[in-house]
Formats: sequence, structure tokens, C-alpha cells
Amino acid sequence: MRYPKFPVTALTVGLALSTAAICAPAPASAAPHTNRSVTAARLTLTNTDNGHSVTVRRGAVITVRLSGRQADGETWMWSAPSASDQHVLQRTLQATSRGGSARAVFHANADGTATITADERCAAARGHICPHTVLHWTATVHVK
Repeated sequence: MRYPKFPVTALTVGLALSTAAICAPAPASAAPHTNRSVTAARLTLTNTDNGHSVTVRRGAVITVRLSGRQADGETWMWSAPSASDQHVLQRTLQATSRGGSARAVFHANADGTATITADERCAAARGHICPHTVLHWTATVHVK
């Protein structure tokens, strides 16, 4: 029995397109890496601080506020930001919203370096489909 080639070709093209969506680089990661030293007791990091490196003093309070996005039946939702070293940056508050935003507060308790990260994923409304893309946000905090 012979099967037509067209359904296989359509499936192959569909798989190629979905793989391209999974592997697409996140626009948030295109931010240039910048270093800055902060002497203030409070610092706020936002979506635009992706890839940045900051230096703060012990005792500083770092607030991370990431804004979600909604459009065309898609809600892009951030995970709660977390730190790679809880000894250096202790998270004292975390919150996420239905609109996709996320917030966390960290206290710089010890000298060292910690990376704060969060991931953004799509949540589709009923009848919609999201791309299989995960956007990664990161900021490096040096405590001195």
C-alpha cells in the first residue's frame, strides 16, 4: 500500500517550525552586560537589568520586579526570582501575579557573589497555543 508524501512533508515542516520556536534565543538575553556599584541601602532590578552585574554593600536590600506581558491570548508569566546562594542573598519575600509579574526581595547578608534568576513562560488562554519558548532573566550581585 502506498501512502501520499504530502502528510509526511507537512508533519516534517511543522516539527521543524516548533523546534525553531523552542531554540529561539530569548529577546531578554540580548541586554548588554554592565557592571555598576551601588552604595544605596536599597536597589531595584527590573526586566531591563537582565545580564547586568551589580556590587552592593552587606545589609543592602535588593528588590526584583519583573513585568509580565499579555497579548493575543497569551500571558507571559515570570517565575519567582531566586538566588544561587541563600547565604549571600537571603530571599525574604516572593510573589507572582495572574498578570505574569513576579517580585522578590533579597537581603545581602554576607560577602560573596550570588546570581538571581527567573524564567518567563507562556500560558495560553482557552483556544490559544503558546510557543515552547522559555525566557531566562539573570543578574549577578556581588556583596562586599
